[in-house]
Amino acid sequence: MITNSPRIGILAFGSLIDDPGKELQNIIKDRKEGIITPFNVEYGRKSNKRGNAPTLIPVSNGGQKVAATLLILKEDLLLDQVKNMLYRREINKVGTNVTYTEREHPTPNQLVIQEHRDISDVNIYLTANYGCNLAEITSDILADLAIESFKSTGVEKGRDGISYLKNNIDNKIITPLTEDYRKAILKKMKAKSLEEIIERKTQ
Repeated sequence: MITNSPRIGILAFGSLIDDPGKELQNIIKDRKEGIITPFNVEYGRKSNKRGNAPTLIPVSNGGQKVAATLLILKEDLLLDQVKNMLYRREINKVGTNVTYTEREHPTPNQLVIQEHRDISDVNIYLTANYGCNLAEITSDILADLAIESFKSTGVEKGRDGISYLKNNIDNKIITPLTEDYRKAILKKMKAKSLEEIIERKTQ
């Protein structure tokens, strides 16, 4: 048994909410919704793991704080152990021996795991953050990227930008661009709802 170990949590504000991966799923003890992020969030990154679909990241310009979900982990876990599992989940290496390394000057494409200590539910909680890699962020640009990923044959089912946006809306993760982004997709795809678009793929 590990003594004097801190109570650790992970703050999820995107796909991590519904899909934490097998390693993290096995150590989640509880969940608490409605925890406000310590930073503003917006669709500021295109993810090559999702066919260049827009994903949520912390931003210094624009965005807003959102109501995230705190994943409260089991007791007696080492902080580095949790960081490694979170890192592997974020880079699609779950179940391997890959470990997280702190970087003094990370690039936008290098994951940064930040530590926070400003809520009472846990002693420390982590966020997994990439940097912005979009030169411009508008609802039309985001919609084009989401549609491109949705139509790509190389993207796994449910990992495209339209599904990602729908899941975030379902989880009440709403940013300043969310509604215009959603409407831009519907207009371009001639649909009444994101669900309608997703269902087309199964027909």
